[in-house]
Amino acid sequence: MNEVTGTITAEAVVLSLSGRIDSGNASRVQEMIQKLLPARLDRPVVLDMKELEYISSAGLRVLLHLKKACPALRLINVGSEAYEILDMTGFTQMMEVEKAYREVSIEGCQAIGRGANGTLYRIAPDTVVKVYNHPDALADIRHEREVAKLALILGIPTAISYDLVRVGERYGSVFELLRARSLSDILATTAPWSRRASCPTCGRRSWTGPAFCRTTCPRRRGRSCWRWWRPCPMTTTCCTGTITRRT
Repeated sequence: MNEVTGTITAEAVVLSLSGRIDSGNASRVQEMIQKLLPARLDRPVVLDMKELEYISSAGLRVLLHLKKACPALRLINVGSEAYEILDMTGFTQMMEVEKAYREVSIEGCQAIGRGANGTLYRIAPDTVVKVYNHPDALADIRHEREVAKLALILGIPTAISYDLVRVGERYGSVFELLRARSLSDILATTAPWSRRASCPTCGRRSWTGPAFCRTTCPRRRGRSCWRWWRPCPMTTTCCTGTITRRT
């Protein structure tokens, strides 16, 4: 079923398209649009394409005709397939086109990194989404993608987002991730300092091996030297009774 509905507000004329627009119904759709437009077009026209499933070259001619009648034409909620057609044919350069972004939930997802611009969540074993802090970060996201593409062309290894999504009221970039542990997880579970203990005598924290206190270096005339150590004489785990040299 093909249908065109319209709503006129104080700010704009909103037209909604649904179904398919091809050579079989393009002329009829254009007639319906003309009937819905006011006689005196003194406000922008917004074309809501949320329910549009497909648009052919005949449908693109309908958009061109509407663009001539209303230079401030704006397309919103454009699906992925329709957006790809508009992008390949250069319509995204001729008029303002807003893509309908897929909704993604991060509820219960692991946060594997945080930065000044956003937070990185693992939403699948091989997929992560970077959720941007600012709700109006769309321009920054597009700039990041353009810079990443340029870096790839120049032969610089980089990660390029393959999808732009909505996460609640914010935007997110989706990246592919190898099935691997995050650096923060590795550091938290396997790094030496994750198993440190304090020496009861000197309070110095050490790794899971012997705990050493710094002593004076005989080769530096009594000054402290990190290359010369002595064990803390407290327990069998941190006391060997001899001066230990660490290089």
